[in-house]
Amino acid sequence: MGLVVLIAEPHDILRAGIRAIFAEDTRVEAILEAVNEEEVTRHLRKGPHLTIINQQLIQNMSCLPPDKFVVLTHQPDLEMLKDAFKYKARGYLSVNTPADILRALLHPLEGAFFIGPMIAPWIMNHIIENSHFAIQDDLLTPREKEVVGLLREGIDRSSIARKLNIAETTLKTHMKNISKKTRSLENVERY
Repeated sequence: MGLVVLIAEPHDILRAGIRAIFAEDTRVEAILEAVNEEEVTRHLRKGPHLTIINQQLIQNMSCLPPDKFVVLTHQPDLEMLKDAFKYKARGYLSVNTPADILRALLHPLEGAFFIGPMIAPWIMNHIIENSHFAIQDDLLTPREKEVVGLLREGIDRSSIARKLNIAETTLKTHMKNISKKTRSLENVERY
């Protein structure tokens, strides 16, 4: 028995392109299509082997069958990406994903989570922009939090000491304490 693929995509041209990719694959026996949430729900009852779904059509990702769906996006969304991973999607891909990657999702490695080549740079930018300091605020004293805030603003050590009206050696002690309490040691020590 061949594979059944569900394409849940509201845009006709994208749906047609994805259909063409899977139509030429001899392993695929049937291609189902949905343009709205209602049709997605109806087709999911048929138990497709793979559902390729535009994130616009996802109301509740937990209703999608684990290890049998891929989320497509025009614009990456961090919460959708996290949910896709949490609910065991096969991947989170841009609508511009190459055909060979889509075909590879028919038989992925167990536990694999594909991130499309257009999504990976967005993820890296997000990580870089948001992880200058990976701080657990409840571990820091109010003064240490103040120091971290100023470091995040890019203020140098001597200016921070002047602004807080403390000696640079005191600031260095605060920075060592912050360093011990954070997962981002090298960032604090660098200043």
